[in-house]
Amino acid sequence: YEFADNWVDPIVYFDFDKFDLSKNVNKLADLVAFLNKYPSSSVSIEGHTDRRGTDYYNMILGEKRATAIRKELMERGVRAEQITTVSKGRNEPQQDCANGCTEAQHALNRVGIIRLKAK
Repeated sequence: YEFADNWVDPIVYFDFDKFDLSKNVNKLADLVAFLNKYPSSSVSIEGHTDRRGTDYYNMILGEKRATAIRKELMERGVRAEQITTVSKGRNEPQQDCANGCTEAQHALNRVGIIRLKAK
């Protein structure tokens, strides 16, 4: 599959303490077309947060972010069986700033990552 061979896990960015998809939803169009054409393929969506807040709060926020992307894919015709979600919370940051994060680094950690499993 040319699409799968050239696939780069898209990253959907979120504003601080938010889980709405006002940004970057145009990245999903090609993915939706691929998943609808190859129904045995699937995606896993990881919800990530920045390092602020409690572990518990961030696990919930990460799940809300992953679920928001899942809902958007389903509204575009992808079957629920093709989508799994997982919250990483603040546990696997994209930017590991052990000595404190800048605002820009925090923003890079507030993401949803879509991992394709092509079949």
